[in-house]
Amino acid sequence: QSLGGDRPPFLVARAVALKALGRGAEAAAALAGAARVDPDLTDPRLFPDSGRGAVHAMERALADYPNQLRLRVTVAQLYLAARLWREAEAAAQVVLRERAGEPDALIVLGRARLGWGDREGALEALDRAVAAAPDLAAVRGARAEAYLALGRGADAEAELTLAVEADGRDALSMSRLATRLWERGELQKAEELWGYVLRRDPNAAAAHAGMAQAHERAKRPAEAEAAYRAAVASEPSNPRYYEALALFLERHGRARDAAPFKARARTVAAAARAIEARRARAGAYLAALARAAGRARAGDAAGVQAALTGVRGPQAPLAFVRAHLAARAGQSPLGPATAALGGLPGPRTFAAGSATVLQQTAALGRGERVRVTLFLPGVNPELLR
Repeated sequence: QSLGGDRPPFLVARAVALKALGRGAEAAAALAGAARVDPDLTDPRLFPDSGRGAVHAMERALADYPNQLRLRVTVAQLYLAARLWREAEAAAQVVLRERAGEPDALIVLGRARLGWGDREGALEALDRAVAAAPDLAAVRGARAEAYLALGRGADAEAELTLAVEADGRDALSMSRLATRLWERGELQKAEELWGYVLRRDPNAAAAHAGMAQAHERAKRPAEAEAAYRAAVASEPSNPRYYEALALFLERHGRARDAAPFKARARTVAAAARAIEARRARAGAYLAALARAAGRARAGDAAGVQAALTGVRGPQAPLAFVRAHLAARAGQSPLGPATAALGGLPGPRTFAAGSATVLQQTAALGRGERVRVTLFLPGVNPELLR
């Protein structure tokens, strides 16, 4: 604490440590101190993260870098690469307040919003990026991703075409465009694009799956099977590739060989559905808590109550909000902080650096497992029960 003073991240860390030592009263006092400053216990900045630490270290090392705007853009891009959606969006907004049309910052903003599920907000940011830099391949590719997320396939294809024309090295846009072309019947062009993608990225699962279709259509069954298996190996958490391989084997009279892959497809699909349900619950909880925290910062106790009406989830973050409101009202935050303390994770979980990670594991048999991972915009509520 001598280094951190009253900064919330240090106070939360202190509370976790004191709780583990059995010093509950001191732990609650530390947590109350954090709640005085800000009401959101699901803010990832209160929890350790190796990616965030690396970005902070780079910022400090380059504090005297002459082009500070470029440095801030890089910081936003690094947060995005670390899948720290909230920090990436905040860092991008810092840049945009200084230079409203900075395309790299708008790309970060759009991709961060896509990362935590705000598709319409992502498209709004990427529309601005296209207006600022219409000839930039990365801008077109990012907007295509937003269109795909919104189910606007024709608009996505137009953007992908422009992205590939602007930069023939954009393997991701090229693979997505090839898929669209194949679906529209332009088979030879799609096969050429998939082949080019795989020369650049041998682990591109979608391109392997596309080439498998092309090989099968050309009656090259050995090459097709190898490509289907390569798609499975490249992206084992995607049930579509298991199912495609199983259907291929069935079409070739190999139902016995297909059976294990059909079973794996069902298992992985069930894991994907389960983690999506957990993501939806976590997202709804985090959104409600964010609204409540915003009202708490304004001192609006009634607004907090309205925001939290009907909210289901861990009680610790809700108690943390109440501790903040108590402090703002000149009352002791210790009671609600003590309630919040009960939901803090243990030291090992706290220090793991994965507070925003949501994972679902599926057993495929014979000791083989696959893990589906999502990254939330705030601390996984399941850690705070």
